[in-house]
Amino acid sequence: MSGRASQRKGRGGEKELAGILRNYGYDVRPGAPLNYGREPDLTGLTGVHIECKRCEQLRLSEWMMQAAADAERFGDGLPAVFHRANRQNWRVTMALSDWMQLYRSYHPPHSSNHKETGTG
Repeated sequence: MSGRASQRKGRGGEKELAGILRNYGYDVRPGAPLNYGREPDLTGLTGVHIECKRCEQLRLSEWMMQAAADAERFGDGLPAVFHRANRQNWRVTMALSDWMQLYRSYHPPHSSNHKETGTG
């Protein structure tokens, strides 16, 4: 896919995802077209930095590193990669520790005996 076609597909994915999240009731908006990283892909999910990928080849480790760096730079929340391939549903990838932080905000654990193992 050419660079221009890839940009068009990526921008279409950002608009599509923003529309879906608005249908859930969140005021999510895509960043400016061709902003080249000067602003987040999408804004409006409080506490979550959205890295949006509309791509056939999964490169989750690379995308998560980008999301983490951008989340720190923009200070807009926990890094999450929202991604989908052709004819697939949208998916969300996050570090387990970040996902647990979100989950605990809605469902606190019954005890505090948990210690995380593994890498984040």
